[in-house]
Amino acid sequence: MIDFRSDTVTKPSKEMLDSIVNARVGDDEYSEDPEVNELQEYCASIFGLEAGLFVTSGQMGNQIAISILTSPGDEVICSEGSHIENYEKAAAAQLSGVQIRKIPTDSGMFSTKEIDKVLTESEYNLPNISLLSWENTHLASCGAMLDHKSFVTVSEYAQKKGLRVHLDGARLWHSILGLDIEPREIGKAVDSLTFCFSKGLGAPVGSMLLGGKDFISNARMIRKVRGGGMRQVGILAGAARYALDTRKNLLEDHSKASKIATFFNKLNHPDITKVMYMDTNMVFLYFDTEKSSKLFIESLNKINIKVGTIKPKIVRLVTHMDIKEKDLSKFFSFFH
Repeated sequence: MIDFRSDTVTKPSKEMLDSIVNARVGDDEYSEDPEVNELQEYCASIFGLEAGLFVTSGQMGNQIAISILTSPGDEVICSEGSHIENYEKAAAAQLSGVQIRKIPTDSGMFSTKEIDKVLTESEYNLPNISLLSWENTHLASCGAMLDHKSFVTVSEYAQKKGLRVHLDGARLWHSILGLDIEPREIGKAVDSLTFCFSKGLGAPVGSMLLGGKDFISNARMIRKVRGGGMRQVGILAGAARYALDTRKNLLEDHSKASKIATFFNKLNHPDITKVMYMDTNMVFLYFDTEKSSKLFIESLNKINIKVGTIKPKIVRLVTHMDIKEKDLSKFFSFFH
């Protein structure tokens, strides 16, 4: 099967499995797992932050951060269509007692003027806004990378206005590598950030939550409360470290996605009205009707090729480490 539905469907390579087999383990509930401890310290050092915490998922990391950086009744500013708004089962309301204030964005970005606007609106009757949460890359904008200079400028401005800043960086490494960013520049602009090992990086499980020492100390306690404490988790950390050490392979995924976008732009498929590609690992095909998108998906399923949908008329193709050049050739040949 060729699976374009998501970059979460990857299987561990032989080399990654070797890293799992050879991992040193201890009880992480006692902070005694050497593989986890080294991974946390390594990730924190990359971003110039004080400490890290290995968590089961990006959602867990995001929601722990929200709980620490807000108070019940607060609002969190985020981009329209963000993961914490649409894909986390209203966890912010359930776990932290906060609500989301979404801002329409341009490829996931918003300006200092928009920050001022929502803060002014909230001075009297509306909830207190305590947190700004970014998402990079921005899924709702077809996997767009945030403009790095603007991200830093707006984050620093928000902090001056008394807000805390969190970055949901599930696919952050696509942006870091794609734009050739120094990770420490990101670390300086936020109070906390997460990134996933189990998406583009290709590990089977896990995300990293980063922040200050006190923040991570609190995060560890909240992780325990929410059932996220783990024992001999070094076997997962070993896979995560291998994924991180081979992160430059993500640029190959960008190249594969670019080939797909170029192919469909040249194909002039009668049912596709628009092809969107934002220089990362996703291509979005916009169809004229729900019926035509459904037929497209069903016809590919018959030859064991799977694609995903974001909305009924929007098909998403995601490239990842398990998509090889021969898979692209097979996929393209279907349309000739």
